[in-house]
Amino acid sequence: RKGEREREKEKGRKRKGIGTMASQPQFQRRSTKGVAKERASDFMTTKVKRKEAKDRTVKKAVKSKGEFEPKQKHVRAAILECWKENGCVGFLEQLVAEPIDADAVVGFKGMTLVHKVLHEGPSSCLQDCFHRVNMFKSLRKNWEHRYRDGYSDCLKVYISFLVNKISFHHRHPAFPGSLSYEEYLKQRTVARYEDRTEIVNVVGELLDLQGQILDVKNQILRNVGAQVLPAKLAALIPLVVESYNIYTLSVGFLHNLCEQLDDLEPVQFLLERFYGQYFDIRSFYDDCHNIAFVIAIITVPLLPPEPPQFAAARRRVVPKPKAKPKAKPKPKPQPVVQEPTVEQMSMLIQQQTPAPRPAPVVHPTPAPQQAAHVHQAPAPVQQSWITFDENSAAGQQPSQASLSAAGGGENAFAFTKVAMQQTRAAAVEAPAPAPAPAPA
Repeated sequence: RKGEREREKEKGRKRKGIGTMASQPQFQRRSTKGVAKERASDFMTTKVKRKEAKDRTVKKAVKSKGEFEPKQKHVRAAILECWKENGCVGFLEQLVAEPIDADAVVGFKGMTLVHKVLHEGPSSCLQDCFHRVNMFKSLRKNWEHRYRDGYSDCLKVYISFLVNKISFHHRHPAFPGSLSYEEYLKQRTVARYEDRTEIVNVVGELLDLQGQILDVKNQILRNVGAQVLPAKLAALIPLVVESYNIYTLSVGFLHNLCEQLDDLEPVQFLLERFYGQYFDIRSFYDDCHNIAFVIAIITVPLLPPEPPQFAAARRRVVPKPKAKPKAKPKPKPQPVVQEPTVEQMSMLIQQQTPAPRPAPVVHPTPAPQQAAHVHQAPAPVQQSWITFDENSAAGQQPSQASLSAAGGGENAFAFTKVAMQQTRAAAVEAPAPAPAPAPA
């Protein structure tokens, strides 16, 4: 019975459409208006979440829980939000919501954060700040009438510098927010300054900004004293970077300007101002080198003890390259004559003297024949040489008697060969023998 009841219940549910996929809301067909509303609500939710995250970032960066510097992660997050927004309108709105006009520490941290955003943020941040420059002016006026303490004095000078910086970029949009000379040369969309009058005006305004940076530095280091206040020292980092960029820009413009002029009298006042600020800038960098907090984050530049010199085109005489003296030809080394020794002399004499010719062979006249009854003695061994020479000279074969006299065998063959060679050589060189006299 229980099984039948459950089956009937399921059949009733199917008839009513309860518990099926079609009855679930996520599978129901939605209208286009409903989809658009949901997308709009999602977009607004995302925008609100992003704004809340930005608000938290700015609030954490300028919070007044102790005199600590703004954390790098919060500063970086604020700069990234400005890049996403392509401006700093939301950033400035959130900054105004903080007590920057009541708390001096919060106000000083806020101006440090604004300076870094102008340095590393998009170029549109300069325009947004210029449209809201009255906010900075009113903030400066607020701190001018407050009681004097360590932060209020620094705030007045710092805000004045930021107002002048924003106005400078509005008048000269060719310069980036960091005032880097390399980035200025890379920009091709904005015309560069080539007129002498424009260059003189730009250099004068750059020197004004440099003087205000030095005033802010003096105010910060004067109030710091022996105490280490990271909230104040954090402002020295963007100040050092911008000060060196302004110095590089000024030197580059002055070099170009002096190269175009034959006389430096029209720009003498600029050179005097530059030389007057040079040693103050150098002492500023030397002071920052002694602060461990600053050198741990950036590399502080070092300037030479003497300022750079600028010379007019008329005074700049390019020295002609000196002609190199012709190198004298090196004398050839003469051979060292050494007197020969006695042994060397004897060897040279032996080499130069010709070999002596062999003496001609003298053929003795044959003796007259004796009587038959006279007994002839056997010829000596030398007679066999003579007989052999005679036969060889006459082109005949040596007799058997001469060969037997030489010893016979192998010795006789060697003897015969050598004797033939000597006899032929003697026959060629020796004159023909005189005919023998006829026997009586």
